[in-house]
Amino acid sequence: MPAWLVWVIVATVLGGVEMLSLTLVAGLLGVAAVAAAATAALGVGGTGQAAAFAVTSGVSIAILLPALRRHRRSLTSRPRSGATATTPGSSLAN
Repeated sequence: MPAWLVWVIVATVLGGVEMLSLTLVAGLLGVAAVAAAATAALGVGGTGQAAAFAVTSGVSIAILLPALRRHRRSLTSRPRSGATATTPGSSLAN
């Protein structure tokens, strides 16, 4: 089995885990596995593939994960409007 196919399988499994867990980490690791698959398809050895996976996952987790979590928090902290704002006990100015 070629190395790029192994990385594609790993990326697919991580994508499935992301859909079930919604933690964002598995999705970012899946993207890193795709980067490693691309390096494997280019003929880079195992060390280069591992380096591509490590660098891509490290950068994405260090930079993208905090930004994605901030964005998700901002979506859930919006003021209520419409029917949800008129239900008893849900008013922001009780």
